[in-house]
Amino acid sequence: MPPSLRKFSGKQRFAPCRSITPPSKVPFDDNVFRGDSRQRSTFDGGIFLQEALDTTHFSELEKCTATWVQQGFVTNHNGRFKDALNEVLRVANTSPLFAFLDPFNHAQLEFSDILPLLHRNAKTEICAVFFTQLARRNLHALRPRNTSSEKIEKFRATLSDTMTRVFGDDQWKILVERGTLGQRDVLNYLGRRILSQARFGFSGEPGYFYTAPIYDSKGGSVKYHIVYWTRHIDGVELMNDTFHKESSDLNELTEKQLALASEQRLGGQQSFFGLELEDPKDVEVARQFNSLIGTILDIGKKSPSKVWTRRELISTLIQERFGEYSKTLHRQAVQKLVDQPEIPKIVPLNGKLKKNNTWILNDDTQLRFEDG
Repeated sequence: MPPSLRKFSGKQRFAPCRSITPPSKVPFDDNVFRGDSRQRSTFDGGIFLQEALDTTHFSELEKCTATWVQQGFVTNHNGRFKDALNEVLRVANTSPLFAFLDPFNHAQLEFSDILPLLHRNAKTEICAVFFTQLARRNLHALRPRNTSSEKIEKFRATLSDTMTRVFGDDQWKILVERGTLGQRDVLNYLGRRILSQARFGFSGEPGYFYTAPIYDSKGGSVKYHIVYWTRHIDGVELMNDTFHKESSDLNELTEKQLALASEQRLGGQQSFFGLELEDPKDVEVARQFNSLIGTILDIGKKSPSKVWTRRELISTLIQERFGEYSKTLHRQAVQKLVDQPEIPKIVPLNGKLKKNNTWILNDDTQLRFEDG
């Protein structure tokens, strides 16, 4: 979870207050709306929407956010998400809006809930928690069975209705029929649903959809995914770097180490410039950079005759490996494939060649893959 979002979830749900009821016992979900920090407007604060069963929990929230409220950064609303969203959109008016949606489970955030955000004419970005593993378990439970009972069928009917509300249609049944219920299958289906509805916005453009796994610990299992949608490519790059930083912190791999690895010559699959990598951390850095290089070459194999701009190539690369590498590392990996003499490599069609036989590239530089 990015640091900017982490304080609104998990053990730090009401940071900086620390004496709050544990999240597992808090009977409401929270949804945070923040203005787009890249484009200041009159609406650049936050709005907390709380679905509380009693006034006690909302009072606790008010205490924890009192300073932010006084400073004009936060407005608290005690009410159901569906009821309060219209008021939030009215206040936001035409200002940029960043929506972070953090339900307790996927049944508490229906697809219809986000449609007003997807259809919004003004600049809008959405980050939402999606419980991928729970969705997969539910879809598995809806597979055809040889034996059944009235009780089971009633449960399956309820579960089927829940999944239809989560995805906004019943085409998830195709996944069940085909047995394509992998993590990526479910997320891709969700992405197609979001992009199809986003076309109804003012620009008519579907925008960009990305997902990032959130782990419970280093080497642990995926707790859930953050799904991210925006219409602006700059938002993609900024959010990618945010998730990369969080991932690097978790794995104790710093940007400095990754940058150092990128400066080493790619000589074989296990080393750089014959450098002996004895430290396990250095071996992991080398493995990650080699993996990034491999992904770029795979992209080139899929479109061997395509002419790319560097921006287009990095955008595609981010889509393949969202949150795993910073934009800086993406650029360095592309530069490595441009400057190396042997193939497979990337050939610049314009740009400037320096005296040391390295190329000066920018986002508009045209590139083509060469694979012998």
